[in-house]
Amino acid sequence: MTARRKSLVVFLAAVIAVSGTTLSAWALLGRSSASTVPKDLEPRTASTVSNDLEPGSAPELRTVLDQVVDGGVPGVIAQVQEGRDARAVAAGVDDLTTGARLRPTAKLRVGSITKTFVATVVLQLVEERRLRLDAPVDTWLPGLLPDGGAITIRHLLQHTSGLADYVETPGFTEGLLENPIYEPEELVALATDGPLEFPPGTDFAYSNTGYVVAGLLVEAVTGNSLGRELRNRIFEPLGLERTSFPASGRKLGGYHARGYVPGDQASTPQVKPLDVTEINPSWAWGAGALVSDAADVSRFYRSLLSGRLLGPGLLEEMKTTVADPEGGGEYGLGIARVQTPCGAFWGHEGALPGYVTWALTTENAQRSVVLTVTMNPMPPASRAPYLQALRLVACGPPSDTRAAEPVEPRRAPGPIVQLSRRST
Repeated sequence: MTARRKSLVVFLAAVIAVSGTTLSAWALLGRSSASTVPKDLEPRTASTVSNDLEPGSAPELRTVLDQVVDGGVPGVIAQVQEGRDARAVAAGVDDLTTGARLRPTAKLRVGSITKTFVATVVLQLVEERRLRLDAPVDTWLPGLLPDGGAITIRHLLQHTSGLADYVETPGFTEGLLENPIYEPEELVALATDGPLEFPPGTDFAYSNTGYVVAGLLVEAVTGNSLGRELRNRIFEPLGLERTSFPASGRKLGGYHARGYVPGDQASTPQVKPLDVTEINPSWAWGAGALVSDAADVSRFYRSLLSGRLLGPGLLEEMKTTVADPEGGGEYGLGIARVQTPCGAFWGHEGALPGYVTWALTTENAQRSVVLTVTMNPMPPASRAPYLQALRLVACGPPSDTRAAEPVEPRRAPGPIVQLSRRST
């Protein structure tokens, strides 16, 4: 079995654990007298999220975000929502060529956060009795998987299918900079060329392949594209106007932040950071092709956990977890659970070449945090302040000086030619 790199969940929990106090995220980011956010979960408009924190607010967070940028990351965005109130802050630039100041409303590629969206659509179809969670994949996609009679939909969403990860196919990542266009079935074929890694349901192994198969299930049952179902069921009902699923389109469109790989980490080393914004996303598809911004991502998770997208029964199924030995936490159906001194958070990480995003929301959906950077792998000098930023947005300033000390990451993202199975 291929060696696996541990998830950011491990060191996220370690970072938060050093905080000596639990403070309101709203207190952390500073209250504004201006009412910039309307009633919670009402459709978002362009004016509902402030473009920045008020001058002078959250100086510690601002300092740490500046340190992330000083360490070599082009840009970083942090957003915290507490109840009906949201504030966001950005540091750095949205484009190294123009040097334009990064704004918190920038769109980005959010990688594996896509998995929670796709899992939600699958569970809606289960709720509609068009799919059955514990039925084999062969019921709807006969012959797609060699073991499709033993692999259930639950196995796919929970990463317990035993399917190999197509991302780890020898030679796969080396060709991404050439922008190949993959059909989902091609990705599945890459992963099913060999045997299962373990019998379905007996172990856990994070596999992007499972979410490509899940996307194909959505298309088979509905007769529509995965992108259309995401739009009709999630984007439009929630008013996620800056979220899209470009299955193969390379352009992000609208205001967005460009993503970079350090020059010395690129497949062909160079002096300047490599702009990877327009790598064709077809290779990630249902596992990680989503484009969104911090406010939309936050809104999605708050809507999901508040019961707006799934009924109580299916939401509980989604939050029924298994141990994730790779990540050191717990994983449900397209969503992870992270226990911290601030309480339990639900969410997901998304890491693609050029971008890393964390989205975490409390179980009662009252508090939601999003932190994203526009360089992956991150330079070594940015990693410690990035971890401090995660701690700050999740639990607030520490009560003792030791908590302010940086914590070393437990894994460092590899070069673009060595994407791990957690790359999306």
